[in-house]
Amino acid sequence: MASGDRCVNFVSRVGYSRRHTQVPVTTPSALGLCHFIAGRYPEAARLQREAVTARPHFVSAWRTLASASALSGDREAAAQALAEASKLQPSLSAEWIEKHHPIVHESHRAIYLEGLRQAGLA
Repeated sequence: MASGDRCVNFVSRVGYSRRHTQVPVTTPSALGLCHFIAGRYPEAARLQREAVTARPHFVSAWRTLASASALSGDREAAAQALAEASKLQPSLSAEWIEKHHPIVHESHRAIYLEGLRQAGLA
């Protein structure tokens, strides 16, 4: 089983089994990042959209929504999500992603950055 699929299984079991805590607000974003790593960008974007709808100041979800939308071919949604992420996090840059983003594997982080660049990250 690929790392993205293991992640989806884990977050689905843990996150959605704890509905009466803070976890459900962040679970769609965590699950979306798992789908992103698995290469399922449309599903990742859908889950990140759910996360930012529930919590509009969730900058991590906006960043991942921007990247996933771009990689899904929805450049308009990607640009809008990147604009929101940049407003919430003025320091957002490729350098910041390389230094601080929790994606562990360099290959996954490179794909994430490519999506952000397609969304308009300078």
